[in-house]
Amino acid sequence: MKLKSKISKKKPIDFDKLILIEELRADQNIVNQQRAKLSELYKNVDPKVIEQQLINLVVRDNMLNTIIQYLSEQYTIKVEQQDLDSYFKKFKTALPNLSDEILEEISRKAIIRRLIYDDLSTQWALETSDNEAKTAIQNYYQQTNQPVRELLDDKQKFADIKTILTDEKISNELLKRFWNKKVDIKKKEEPKK
Repeated sequence: MKLKSKISKKKPIDFDKLILIEELRADQNIVNQQRAKLSELYKNVDPKVIEQQLINLVVRDNMLNTIIQYLSEQYTIKVEQQDLDSYFKKFKTALPNLSDEILEEISRKAIIRRLIYDDLSTQWALETSDNEAKTAIQNYYQQTNQPVRELLDDKQKFADIKTILTDEKISNELLKRFWNKKVDIKKKEEPKK
């Protein structure tokens, strides 16, 4: 879906910036949905492995969300109501247990992330080829034994897979540029006795 919302860079991105995560956050409904999905896809995997995967996802999401928050400050962003309505409708269907207020916030953040990722994809010349997408789909089939014919035959679903894979490349590039040196999780101070 082509967004009506617009983005323009205010200043160059400082990839040497210290990114500080002050608190790990996770919506319990989303974590439960991810747990159910992982448990369904990987039926024969030890539940401890799935729980570790969930922890890894929460930490990674928090890191990326903090990086995206910093990046969003480097841009002028105009989010259009039409885009908000469209994203809200999709999220309302996918996450029916969340309040409208939370869904609107998730929608706004998803649009901002999409705009930033589209800009970075262009800037860094990152894309996913048809062959990369086909390989990823085949790997998914081999790991899960879930049907994939529709993903290969439906042009929109295939394009969505390519977007997801490109987004993963961008996320990995962002983590590589900021992680280890510049992302830190602030430790809570112990109360003084």
